[in-house]
Amino acid sequence: THGSHSISVNYCNILAYFQITDNKFKPALSVLRLRGEPEQVVTKKECLYWVYELPFGPGKRFDPDSALLGQIFGGWQLNGIASFFSGAPYTVGVSGDIANTGNFNCCNGFYQRLNLVSGNGVLANPTPEQWFDTSSFAPPDPFTFGNTGRNILRRDGTSNFDISVFRQFSLNAVREGMRVDLRAEAFNAFNTPVFAQPGNNFSNPNFGAVGGTQNKERIIQLALKVIW
Repeated sequence: THGSHSISVNYCNILAYFQITDNKFKPALSVLRLRGEPEQVVTKKECLYWVYELPFGPGKRFDPDSALLGQIFGGWQLNGIASFFSGAPYTVGVSGDIANTGNFNCCNGFYQRLNLVSGNGVLANPTPEQWFDTSSFAPPDPFTFGNTGRNILRRDGTSNFDISVFRQFSLNAVREGMRVDLRAEAFNAFNTPVFAQPGNNFSNPNFGAVGGTQNKERIIQLALKVIW
């Protein structure tokens, strides 16, 4: 088998706000403060695919020694896709115009960053009720900008398994080349939730809490196809 690798480069355009004070331009958001990972960056992405013929039936490890049982239990395939992605980054901030730049209600609810007062905001065992350490952050003092960077926290990563079992039944006794394909599929087979981005606005009561999921619950479907 041969492996393959790919390298991609992502450029993120940023917008800086300016104000005029005493006939001088002053940046409301320092360009250096805006430097950070783009929101769509996924640092880890791993996928595993497999097709496995189950060891049941005539000539297999578990031979039922019965033509009828061999037809029922033999010839099944187990297929699967396992996906593991890291979560996308996001920024925490606070509403209003604490820095007195004149920029209100911009930038998806806030432009003002928070101050990092302790730790790095990351919890070893986050829960939906508290996804990050809210005590690590505080609003900046009046007429100042927060010292936190852009996109310093990450939302929940993805661990997903899609699994299917497949079997072909020959019906040559009925008609030459006739067969029945039976398939059972389970998407998000283990019903693993991927939590959505937590509240990232210090001004809102849901700051640090997750309000939902970003994936669907387990879906099971059956398919039967007759070919003649």
